[in-house]
Amino acid sequence: MRGTRLLKAFSSVSIAAWAVVQVAPSVASASVPKQVVQIEAGAACPTGATFCYRPKKPTIASGTNVVWKNLTAVSHTATRCDPTNCPKSGGTGTDTGLASPLIVPGTKYKFVFHGLGTYRYYCTVHGYAVMHGTITVA
Repeated sequence: MRGTRLLKAFSSVSIAAWAVVQVAPSVASASVPKQVVQIEAGAACPTGATFCYRPKKPTIASGTNVVWKNLTAVSHTATRCDPTNCPKSGGTGTDTGLASPLIVPGTKYKFVFHGLGTYRYYCTVHGYAVMHGTITVA
């Protein structure tokens, strides 16, 4: 009788482990929302700008991973505005830390937004007047 109880207990554990294995792949494959912002130059930019972020003003959901992809031949950044470097504030969003390192040609920078509101950012290499954008988290 004792061996039968042990076998039943083992079977229950095996079934539970199998269920976890079956659930785990669907959880792992759940995708995080993503928004790509391309850093472009010249003709790809509206109104003849030298460089630009495209799209310039996307609206995203909280939890979205924004990926800046540098498609130009020079380095850029994506850095939240501040009163010293931008004519406008950094926006109403509460997330901190939007300050990329140099995004060299052919590379990416990722940032996940959570706080609702607006996030104005610019390129520290070229300045706000040349390159800026806004992310709205709604």
